[in-house]
This record gives sequence, C-alpha cells and structure tokens, in this order.
Amino acid sequence: MPMGKHKIPFSFALPAQIPSSFEGNISYVRYDIKASLKGGFMKQDYKDIRGLQVNSVVDLNHNLSAAVLNN
Repeated sequence: MPMGKHKIPFSFALPAQIPSSFEGNISYVRYDIKASLKGGFMKQDYKDIRGLQVNSVVDLNHNLSAAVLNN
C-alpha cells in the first residue's frame, strides 16, 4: 500500500437478540471490534481495537417482569 491514509469499508451483522451495552457498579456488557493489518512487505503489523455502543430495542409490553404496579 502506498504511504498515506486508507479506508477499507466493511460490514458485520450483529445477532438480532444481543443485549444492549451496559456499565454498572459490579457488572458490564461491552462490545469491541478489533482490526489488524498484516503483510510481509510491512516492517510491523498494525492492530486497533475500538469500543462500540449497542442499543437493542426491547418491547416492554411483552416482558412481564417489566410491569409496573400502580397503587
């Protein structure tokens, strides 16, 4: 590859029912994506890891444990 900035487009479909990202006091759900560029012509391999935010849609009408009782 010639010297300079390069963008390599890609796509990846996430599974339909994965939980949303979450950060709590004693637990978390995190998602990272890792990219690496390897080649015999380069002096070193290049790696990068980035976090991503997942926001899943949840229909609370179908979740009985999410029901709120009004007194």
